[in-house]
Amino acid sequence: MADPTQSPDAAVVQVIISTTGQADLSPARVNKQRGDIVMWRAESGGGPWRLTFDKGQCTPFREAVFDVPANGVVVSNKVHETASTGRYSYRIRRGTPPFDETQDPDIDVE
Repeated sequence: MADPTQSPDAAVVQVIISTTGQADLSPARVNKQRGDIVMWRAESGGGPWRLTFDKGQCTPFREAVFDVPANGVVVSNKVHETASTGRYSYRIRRGTPPFDETQDPDIDVE
């Protein structure tokens, strides 16, 4: 269901996670005022992945953890109204043991 408070001008910023756990877009830029969202997509044959905003700062979204299923997609809510503009780092980890970290890309909130 669409968010009724989301602007019709809002963008969906797509980040593709490779089969080795690397984000193709870092930093991914989202506009808070416009209500942009992020869609993380596991490249065909990749995943599952766990994305966590846990590097000493809070998340720009309502959620701090996103689970991307194998060959699947997860979508954030729009940037939370209390989030500050700036850069937010997150970790990409394997979603199955041994849960190794593969990369720590960024989201820039404008």
